[in-house]
Amino acid sequence: MVDDSPLVTVLMPVFNGEKYLAEAIESILHQTFRDFEFLIIDDGSIDGTAEILHRYALQDKRIRLHHHQTNQGLIAALNKGLELARGKFIARMDQDDVSLPERLAKQVDFLETNPEIGVLGTLVQIMDGSGNISYTWPYFTQHDALRWCLCFFNPIMHPAVMMRREIVERAGGYSSDMVDAEDYDLWRRLSNLTRLSNLPDVLLHLRLHEANVSKVHFSEQQRNSVRISSMMISHILNEEVPHSQVQRLWDREFKTASDVRQAAELVYRLYQAIIANGDFSPIEKQAIRRDAAIRMCVLTRQWVNNVSVWGVLAQACYLDPLLVLRVAKVLLLRLFKMRPSPWGAL
Repeated sequence: MVDDSPLVTVLMPVFNGEKYLAEAIESILHQTFRDFEFLIIDDGSIDGTAEILHRYALQDKRIRLHHHQTNQGLIAALNKGLELARGKFIARMDQDDVSLPERLAKQVDFLETNPEIGVLGTLVQIMDGSGNISYTWPYFTQHDALRWCLCFFNPIMHPAVMMRREIVERAGGYSSDMVDAEDYDLWRRLSNLTRLSNLPDVLLHLRLHEANVSKVHFSEQQRNSVRISSMMISHILNEEVPHSQVQRLWDREFKTASDVRQAAELVYRLYQAIIANGDFSPIEKQAIRRDAAIRMCVLTRQWVNNVSVWGVLAQACYLDPLLVLRVAKVLLLRLFKMRPSPWGAL
């Protein structure tokens, strides 16, 4: 029996997405790579979404529609998409973004050539609600560098990712208790099953506007992100790190200088563990040293007048000697402000 399954399933959940939906659909239908199905989950939309979807489905047989009678939420829609997907690879897409024409072709080529990679993101350019391009969001590209990032933030843009379906299924799909951070949690779990990577090419325009999850549901997203960060840090250090310590890393709010030193020590220990067990290019190894140093410096920002945190600054400068002049300048300015000016009020 001939398997007529497409190589790629492009999975796009939609809820009340009429404003930007046509542009998102067009960007997938005009990909240079053609062997895909476009699986769209309409999660109970009550605007003009359904009409737009049906119009495009009549024009292009690669589009498969699945409708929820009522809104079940993004995670349920994503997991339904995983259940219905037929492709070897699953490419994510959001209703308000734009995939560049060679996105699927470049991701498929990379995954076919690198079978050890199970999750592949890309660089993205940020655009506003009017489609104006502003800046490129920089990310690391190699697996171990991405594991470092996972301790502190989500380093793979969800709508730009392509994944091996078999590995995502093995991981159990998206977790229903990680609302608004479901992708961050999935990368954390998949990082233990496969290797992660980002292509160094901009292949998606990510639209930022007032309806983005990061703005509408910021508090819940932040709360679950800290949980994920805590689990990742504990896994890398092979010990249970108190959630309160990780929360302070995210909030950067400390009651005592001892809390600052404890947070900085946690960053430094993570750096040591990642470097000891990872496989880095010289460029990314240096970038992680610098990232760790900057994170340690930032933790001391409100405490730089306290001599007891100067050891943290010294350790950060050891990791990145280029910080020495910047740190010295800040210390001198702070010390000068602590003392009366010999010149009086000129």
